[in-house]
Amino acid sequence: MYKVLIRDDESIAQAPKPELAVLRENFYRIAVRDRQDKLRPGTGVKLQIYGSKHQILYFRGDQRYSTQKNDPKLQGQLLKYSVINIIEEVLGRETAADVVELEEDGYMAVCAVGEGWNDTIALLLAREIQQALLRFLNHSVSIGISSRMNGYQHFHACYNQSITALEGKFYDGHGSVHFYSELASTASAPSSPPFHSLLEECALIEQLNSFSFESVRSQAIDFIEEIRQARSCSPSDFKAMFMELVIPWLQLFKKYGGTIKDIPSVSPYEPIHQLETLEDITNWYQDYTIQMEEQIRFLFKGIRSREEIEKAKRFAEKNYAQEISITDVAQHIGLNSTYFSHLFKKESGEGFHEFLTRHRILQAQRLLRESPKNINEISGEVGYNDAAYFRKIFRQQLQMTPTEYRAQFPELSTSIRRLQKQAQSGAKSP
Repeated sequence: MYKVLIRDDESIAQAPKPELAVLRENFYRIAVRDRQDKLRPGTGVKLQIYGSKHQILYFRGDQRYSTQKNDPKLQGQLLKYSVINIIEEVLGRETAADVVELEEDGYMAVCAVGEGWNDTIALLLAREIQQALLRFLNHSVSIGISSRMNGYQHFHACYNQSITALEGKFYDGHGSVHFYSELASTASAPSSPPFHSLLEECALIEQLNSFSFESVRSQAIDFIEEIRQARSCSPSDFKAMFMELVIPWLQLFKKYGGTIKDIPSVSPYEPIHQLETLEDITNWYQDYTIQMEEQIRFLFKGIRSREEIEKAKRFAEKNYAQEISITDVAQHIGLNSTYFSHLFKKESGEGFHEFLTRHRILQAQRLLRESPKNINEISGEVGYNDAAYFRKIFRQQLQMTPTEYRAQFPELSTSIRRLQKQAQSGAKSP
């Protein structure tokens, strides 16, 4: 049994208005929290729930998906009390009502209704409240309206109806008003939601892997529209199914090296949970997949660029002894020479000529250490037909001449000189 702890009518009359509002709000919050089917009246604050009949209007602030903010003029407690005052003033012209906030930006109005009350009056009042909230507070709300019930006996059932009626907003959008009686009269036997070929994981992944992004996006939006027409899914069921259309995008993003840590906005889980309408989901999906497409193409381009540069390096390392130009290498990997030159520098941190020169000098160092060949021969074998130019480049790279470099390895130099003498003696023998 719920009782507000004020002992008699005189106490009620003397209690400050703000205190009465808090007591009323606490009563209804406890009643909703404990899910009581029947409430017994007790002495305390006068509540409209104890009348002969009542109807609940539940107001919930619209959280529209948008890249641009359009917040209410007021926030926090100021918004709360302003919304309650407007609802009380409009409803008060036709009936007595208890108006309380049950959740953040969620307001319940328990209206005492008489014989002259009907759904048309309730709808007109609901629309007037919406207009006033938009005009004075720039605040949009959607409204769920229960059936009319007898007194306090079925309060929680009445409350549940108003919340269920609000689910109609998922299909009809922000600022909508729904009666539970309308939803109940149009409800049919549970049916399976429309099936779409995109829901076959392999089909979706195959299209994404082939970079058919616009095709996937268009098919998914068509599927959302089919769901809107069928109205056969609860919001939670649809969102669970919708995730199957989103996760493959994230998987492809990760496949090419992307991470949620680097770009937190690519994680879809929290945004999808917060979206309130199919219109929001459609707009979010378009924005999300466009962002993902940009990221995937960027990552793929980086991988492809690295593969092309590695192919160019392998070509240069294999043919360094020949005359190689940037045009030769660019044609080998199928790129424009100017673009290749820019790409090589971007990916490698050095120009192609610098890379080729460094590789040639490394091979020259190896030959100077391991081969008895003279400088002129080594010069030709590493791609320099002009030995003087080779010596100049070698000195620029290592700050010493080829001869000075070879002299750093005395044991090798002695062996090389011996091999050179033997080669010369063999040449002189008859």
